[in-house]
Amino acid sequence: MEKFFINLGRKLGTTVNRGKWYYKSLFGSEDEAIEAEYFMGNALAANIGREMKIQNDPIRQKLLDEVGGKLIEKVVNKKRKFKFHVVETNDINAFALPGGFIFVTQALLDKIEMNRDELSYILAHEIMHVVLKHPINRILTDYSAQVISSPIFF
Repeated sequence: MEKFFINLGRKLGTTVNRGKWYYKSLFGSEDEAIEAEYFMGNALAANIGREMKIQNDPIRQKLLDEVGGKLIEKVVNKKRKFKFHVVETNDINAFALPGGFIFVTQALLDKIEMNRDELSYILAHEIMHVVLKHPINRILTDYSAQVISSPIFF
């Protein structure tokens, strides 16, 4: 799955205006940073939708939306948006993208037998990644390292 994220990051660079988003994420107002995270996450989520099959099971989606919705009510900054998706893969995993796009694998839901308490813990963990800006910080760090390590020609 790590290779998947590396390729996804490469595709992000070719499909969006990274510089503007990075700038707003680092130097913009809080509202601009949240907006930049959302647009960056939305582009990444669209790529995930092309790379992995997003499951269209209304029962699983309803469970994610209900459990996630109750957790989101507790988030202090109401400007953040969250969207939950189930992806079809045999990997037992959940992950968050910038802007509040949270993915849970079908295999993970099967493993926890769609238990609400266990799902609450998993979704709370992923929501905290977004609130603490872990996904965007990782992208910014990787991008900064690429810029610093790239040769500069005059």
